[in-house]
Amino acid sequence: MLAFSRGGNKNPFTNPKVRQALSHAIDRKGLVSFIRSGLGTPGDYGVVPTALPSFDSTKVKGYPFNMRKAQELLREAGFPNGTGLPVLKLYTYTSDRSLAEYLQNAWKGIGVKVEIETNQFATHQEMVDNGKVNFFRGSWLGDYPDAENYLAMFYSKNFAPKGPNKTHFSSPDFDRLFEEAHETDNLFTRYEDYLRMDQIVMNEAPIIVLYYDEVLQLTQPWVTGLKADPMNNLILETVDIKRNGGEVATNK
Repeated sequence: MLAFSRGGNKNPFTNPKVRQALSHAIDRKGLVSFIRSGLGTPGDYGVVPTALPSFDSTKVKGYPFNMRKAQELLREAGFPNGTGLPVLKLYTYTSDRSLAEYLQNAWKGIGVKVEIETNQFATHQEMVDNGKVNFFRGSWLGDYPDAENYLAMFYSKNFAPKGPNKTHFSSPDFDRLFEEAHETDNLFTRYEDYLRMDQIVMNEAPIIVLYYDEVLQLTQPWVTGLKADPMNNLILETVDIKRNGGEVATNK
């Protein structure tokens, strides 16, 4: 994903329409195909990934590839065809430059000029955590298989550097829903709150969701029943291993 920090009066990212325009200008399907070699799912919905049970593509709307809409939003923001918009600097880590260049070329199509600065990952992370950059590459791997772990990135009491809210996003409605979901034992109510929080984040666009990770799993043809949970932990209880027509091992 990409993220914005909205500090500073002259920061163009304080205008949500600029952020939304940049998001609409990205062909995520092409990104996954050409940059990720087809590994991953285009990030067309919210910040909650597709593998989690609360994911619902019918209730959370993201930013589909739409150059006309991107240009319209830029015009409404006061930057028609990028006119008057300063050169934007995207901070990323050295190993991810090809992805940054893909995005740089995409935004050129709506008249937005982007300069790329790459740093070693530790340096990049220090700059992000301490609010030294306005526009940066980031990613989030969940610690447990629940949407709360991803939505915690936008809870106002989790501001970086002490917490994972690196964009310093703040919304009273989001905070209320986050606390409500955290306290309830009702799974249905919690999932509904998750969906509403995810849509608030998408509407405000403090981040650009690029893709949802996938993991490639290779197995021999005589191994059956091998599965992984949403955290990519292998589930071995149902595995059967059969070779040369005979059963070698089973975990059932």
